[in-house]
Amino acid sequence: MSQIKSIYKSTNSIMNDAYDRLAARLYIKKQQGELKAITVCGTEPGVGSTTICINLAISMAEAGWKTLLIDADLRKGIRVKRLNEETTGLAEYIDLGKKLEDVVSKTNHQGLFYLSSGNVNVNAVSALCSVRMKELMAKLKEEYDYIILDAPAMSSAPDAAILSTVVDGILLVTSQKKGYTVKAIATAQKQLEEDGANILGIVVNDVDENEYRRAMKNYDYFKKHKYKTKNSKKGQKNHE
Repeated sequence: MSQIKSIYKSTNSIMNDAYDRLAARLYIKKQQGELKAITVCGTEPGVGSTTICINLAISMAEAGWKTLLIDADLRKGIRVKRLNEETTGLAEYIDLGKKLEDVVSKTNHQGLFYLSSGNVNVNAVSALCSVRMKELMAKLKEEYDYIILDAPAMSSAPDAAILSTVVDGILLVTSQKKGYTVKAIATAQKQLEEDGANILGIVVNDVDENEYRRAMKNYDYFKKHKYKTKNSKKGQKNHE
């Protein structure tokens, strides 16, 4: 196993609450059927699917599940990636026959592991359609509780649709920011349904914090000082 990879976790409590809720929903779905490998992709570029992917994987690992985060975007150059260290990864595993233990990295989060997209240029379609990719996913499902794959946006490449054949479900990500369209959601959903993909749901990113607070009124109920103080005093009385 290669060097430890440092993955940044958001310090925004509202965002972390949303990621934990998403992880919980996926866990519930898992109890209803096979759900280990999940592809996360945007309906179109720029909606923040990589951020969702990273923080969802962290939430799952912190919940006690052994989780592998895979950068399955074999098209985008290393220099423009969020986790942009030049490490051996998926491309080398598929194209050069590297061993799994040589391409998977530990991270600074207990229970979370990382597989980068790699450093060599490969044909993304050929690599993702390969027998070796299929065998890899079968092997990973035996070793990990969850595998989260970060894929290119639906409107920019067919990669997420290809990955739908080797994963258990797909999460679509869109944004509430101006400029992102309902049409892109409908187009992505239609394509995936035609390909027989299991769409787990649509995550709306960039929601205004005040709007989230209104929708989830008591999201921070157990962190409120008043609640903690009240129960602390109650505990003291019971002890007396």
